[in-house]
Amino acid sequence: NEQSTVESTSAYYNASDDKKQAYNDAVSAGQTVLNDDSATQSEVDSATTAINNAKAALDGQATETDTSSTGASDTTSSTTGSTTENSVDKSGLETAVNEQSTVEATDAYKNASNDKKQAYDDAVSAGQTVLNDDSATQSEVDSATTAINNAKAALDGQATETDTSSTGASDTTSSTTGSTTENSVDKSGLETAVNEQSTVEATDAYKNASNDKKQAYDDAVSAGQKVLNNDSATQSEVDSATTAINNAKAALDGQATETDTSSTGASDTTSSTTGSTTESSVDKSALETAVNEQSDVQKTSAYYNASDDKKQAYDDAVAAGQTVLNNDSATQSEVDSATSAIDNAKAALDGQSSSDKPATQSETDGSTESVDKTNLQKDVDRAHEVQTSTNPNEYLYYASASDEARKAYGDAVAKGEQVLSDTNATQEEVDAADKAIRDAEQRLIDSAEKAQNNVNLPERVKVEKMGQPTSDELSQIKKNIEAANPNTTVTVYSDGSATIKFSDGSSAELTKEDTTIQTDAIENNGDRSSSENTGNSNFENSDSSIDKSSLEAAVNEKSSVESTDAYKNASDDKKQAYDDAVSAGQKVLNDNSATQNEVDQALQTIKNAKAALDDNTEINSKATANSKSSSVSSTSSKEKTPASNSSENRVATDANKLPQTGAQVGEVSLIGLILALLGLLGFRRKKNNEE
Repeated sequence: NEQSTVESTSAYYNASDDKKQAYNDAVSAGQTVLNDDSATQSEVDSATTAINNAKAALDGQATETDTSSTGASDTTSSTTGSTTENSVDKSGLETAVNEQSTVEATDAYKNASNDKKQAYDDAVSAGQTVLNDDSATQSEVDSATTAINNAKAALDGQATETDTSSTGASDTTSSTTGSTTENSVDKSGLETAVNEQSTVEATDAYKNASNDKKQAYDDAVSAGQKVLNNDSATQSEVDSATTAINNAKAALDGQATETDTSSTGASDTTSSTTGSTTESSVDKSALETAVNEQSDVQKTSAYYNASDDKKQAYDDAVAAGQTVLNNDSATQSEVDSATSAIDNAKAALDGQSSSDKPATQSETDGSTESVDKTNLQKDVDRAHEVQTSTNPNEYLYYASASDEARKAYGDAVAKGEQVLSDTNATQEEVDAADKAIRDAEQRLIDSAEKAQNNVNLPERVKVEKMGQPTSDELSQIKKNIEAANPNTTVTVYSDGSATIKFSDGSSAELTKEDTTIQTDAIENNGDRSSSENTGNSNFENSDSSIDKSSLEAAVNEKSSVESTDAYKNASDDKKQAYDDAVSAGQKVLNDNSATQNEVDQALQTIKNAKAALDDNTEINSKATANSKSSSVSSTSSKEKTPASNSSENRVATDANKLPQTGAQVGEVSLIGLILALLGLLGFRRKKNNEE
C-alpha cells in the first residue's frame, strides 16, 4: 500500500530504470500473494522481504535547485551538521545519536538484555559514522536513523521492582530517576521527555525559535521535572506533563540556519530526499518519526490493552499524519499540529501491563492479594512475535502448523489479552490463561511435527548440479513428490527444495537433498578413499545409484558427538537411543542390498536421536542455539528457508523456543525420544517386511 508514497520520493523517481522496475515487479508480485487466499506464511514473508529489498535498493539521488544564473547549484549546509552539502537531511539522525546518554539512563536500557544493549550501542556508533561522513547519501542517513530507532524500541528492560514485605506482597519500587512510583505510575515517557532537553536545545528548531516558544518549552520541562520528583503524582498528572513537553517541543518554530550562497546574499533552501523538509524549509522529520514508529507502538501493552476508542484515535492520528507527510505544500503549522496529535494520542493510550495492576481485595477476609501477571505478559508478548514475525528463520512451527492449531493459538492469546486487561482477574485465572497459551503453542509444534512425519520421501531426480535443476527436472521433482504424497499441494523452488501443504493447512519442507541427487555423486558412489571410509571399511555399494554418503558422515561423527556436553549430560535412555541409531545405520552401510529409502530412514533416525540429546538440559542451551543457527544457514536465493537435511530436526529446534517450564521440558524431551524410537522401529519394520 505504500507504493504511491515510495514513488513520490526522489529515491524512486531519480532511480535507474532497472531499480524502478524491480520495485514495481516486487509490489506487483506482493499484490498477487495478497489476493491469494491459499498463500502460505512463507510465501507472504518472501513477498514482503522482496518488496523491502527492492525499496532499499532504489538509488535515486535528491534533486538540487539552481542557485545562480550560471546554473551552478549551491546547497545548504546546516551549522549543526544536520544537512550535508548534497541536500542530505541529517537532523533526525543527529537527534537519535545525541540522545544516547538519555536512553542509557532509562530502565529500558539499564535492565535490557546484553544483546539488546549491544544492538543499540552498535546502531548509535554506526549512526555517528554516517553523521561524520560528508558524502553519506540520504538513504544511508535514513537507514542509520531507522536502525537506531528500531534498536531503541527493542530495548526490553523492565522497571526495577523490590519485594517490600515478608508476606509476599510486591510494591513497585520508585526508580532513582523517578520513572516508576509506589502506585505503579509509569513515568518512563516523562523521564525521556525531560532528559532530552539538552538534545532539543542543540537543534535549530530551538535555537532559532521565538523567545516565547523557547520559554514555553523550558517551562514545560521544568514542570515535568517537578512531577517526576513527586512520588505521589498520579498517572494523569504524569501524562499531562509529558503531553505538555511534547506539544511545546513540536511548537518550536526555529528554522534551519542557512549559509550565504552568493555575493548577493541569496540563500537557497534544501529539499530533503525523504520528504522531511519541503522547499519552504518545512521540517517534517519529527512527524516522519512519529508516523514510522506506529508498528513499534502497536506492539506495546499500552496500545494492545488500550480501549478501542484510544486505539482508533491513535491510528487516525497516524493516518492523518501520513497525509500531511505526503503533502508537499503542507505548512510548518500543519506539520506541527499533526505531530502533536500523534504524540497526544500515543500518550493517551491507556493499556495496562502486568506491573501496572494493583492488588485485589479478597472477598473472604478483606486482605490484599497480589496477582502476578508477569509470565502471562511475557507469553502474550512472545505470541505477538510468533504471529507477526517476518523472519522466515523464526518460529517455523507456526507457519507449518494446521489452520486449526493456529486458530486455537490465536484464541488462547486473545483470551490472555483479556485477562491482562481485567483488573479483577484472580491469580488462578491468570495462571490458567498463561497455561492455555503455552499448551496451544505446544499443539502448534505437535501439528508441525505431524506434518513433517506424514511426508513420504519421493524418488530423487538425477541432476547435473545440485541446487540448479533445469525446468524439466523441476517438473519431474514436482511429479515425484505428488506421486509419493497424493492429495497435497506441492510448491517446488528453483534449487529443488519444496513445500508440501496438506488439506488441514499444515505444511512440511523437503530439501534439495530430499528431492535430487547429483549425477557425479551417483557415478562416484562407493569409490571413496580409505580416509573417507574410516570406520566403514566394509562399505561397498553394489548399487551405484544408492547414495550413502550422508549416512556415512552421520555414523562417522559418533565419536565427535560423544565428546559434547549434549551427549555426556544426556539421560541414559537418550544416549542409548543415539547409540542404537548409529549402530543400525552402520548395518545399513554394510548392507550392499540396502535401498535408498532404508538409507534415508537410517540417516533420519540418527539425526532425530542426536537432536533429542540436548532437549533436556539447560547446560546445552548454547549448543542448541548453535544447532538452530546451523539449521537455518542454508537460506536459498529465492528468499525462502528450505528445511535442513533433517526437517524434523528443524521442528525440534523450534520447540526449544518455547518458554521452558519443568513440565514442558519433559514433554519436549519425550517428543524427541518418541520420534527417534518411531524412526528406528519404522526402519526395522520396513526392513523385515522387505526381507
